Amino acid sequence: EHPWLVHAPTMRVPLIIDGTDAVYNATRAALLVIFQHNKSVAEYKKIKSVVFPAMGAGCGQVPPESVARQMRLAWDSFSNPPKAINWQYASARQNAVFSTTAYCPSKTLCPNARTEYIGSGDYRTYCKKSGGVCISPRPQSDIRIGAHAHGVEIGAHGHPLHTECSHAHSLV
Repeated sequence: EHPWLVHAPTMRVPLIIDGTDAVYNATRAALLVIFQHNKSVAEYKKIKSVVFPAMGAGCGQVPPESVARQMRLAWDSFSNPPKAINWQYASARQNAVFSTTAYCPSKTLCPNARTEYIGSGDYRTYCKKSGGVCISPRPQSDIRIGAHAHGVEIGAHGHPLHTECSHAHSLV
């Protein structure tokens, strides 16, 4: 028996999604779909183990630390839901999700971007606010949207991190 693999969209069209709550929303939505599935099937058909890819880390260019934090927040929200959602809870959750990012959406270069020489002719841009690696000091409107395709194949699963927006997923 093959394990289950989540394949959920984190964006409507290919674009950089760091600085958004897309990873959180896609993760939480996938968990809710699994929950609904399990409510409607016999015990032997229930999903008890599932693999999540690093959602948004490929074409979406969300840094791994941000992916992990948003996916964890979605899991925590799903596994320990609030009894009631009030403004205080909603604001705290919003702040928690959006504090996971190092992307600075501004009209020009981000005022919080700091580029440093890291050796061997390489430079890295950091966010002075969060301390994280800034994936792009440009506003999102400057980002080129590329081709994006998904396919499902039976066989060995490989999921390398792609830097271009053209990639495919496969199921085991």
